[in-house]
Amino acid sequence: MDCEDCLKSCPNCNIELRQKYINAVLNIDVEGLERLLKTEPFEREMLDRLLPSFPKGCSILYIIQCWEIILADEWKGEYGEIVERRRKQNEKIKRIFIEKLQAEFNPIEWYIEPFYFYRKWDDDTVEDILDKTREELNELGFCDLDIDLYCAVCKFDFKETERLLKAGANPNTNIDGEYDPEFDEEPENCFDRIGRECDGLEFALLRDLIRGDENVTSDYYRYLTDLVGLAAHKGMYSLLLEYDKE
Repeated sequence: MDCEDCLKSCPNCNIELRQKYINAVLNIDVEGLERLLKTEPFEREMLDRLLPSFPKGCSILYIIQCWEIILADEWKGEYGEIVERRRKQNEKIKRIFIEKLQAEFNPIEWYIEPFYFYRKWDDDTVEDILDKTREELNELGFCDLDIDLYCAVCKFDFKETERLLKAGANPNTNIDGEYDPEFDEEPENCFDRIGRECDGLEFALLRDLIRGDENVTSDYYRYLTDLVGLAAHKGMYSLLLEYDKE
């Protein structure tokens, strides 16, 4: 039977049921998750995917892992206590999946998942990303290692980024753009590129999810891509920091 014909009868294909579980995990709602497990048991096969509109192969476990990465940072100010509470709640949700569903958490292969924030860069050349050819950048004094590093970071190619960092590429090289004397702004480096996106995604998630002001019941794709996007950006930023010599 085709999935389209059995959405209501098959627990593994029931979109409404999957949405309930996604909502609980996305909102880090421990009580809601435990209540669902008692009243509408989660079939283990549902671990393999989220919703039809979300990339195939994206597991509900990704949500838990992304929150782990995002909440691992030390947050100061008004969000400090809230984030610590959310971190503990997410840890409890992870234990529930491990103990009750025998879930296995494997590292996320960011680069093979077709999320919006980097797939658009996949086939781009140096000139596509930096508006100059490699030769032009070399003439301006930029070495190939730093050029390739910036491009790998833009493509969220973690393996290539780490290889280049180990080879001596400098993530602080201001390579993208021109100096703006009016605002005394330097061209962007790898940290600028990733940090700028982190700030925007972080604001949205703080407002809607971490504080718990809004229980997410619609527009899953936007929330999930923001969540995965922020986790990937934070993961990349952390990788760059590991090799930062400045």
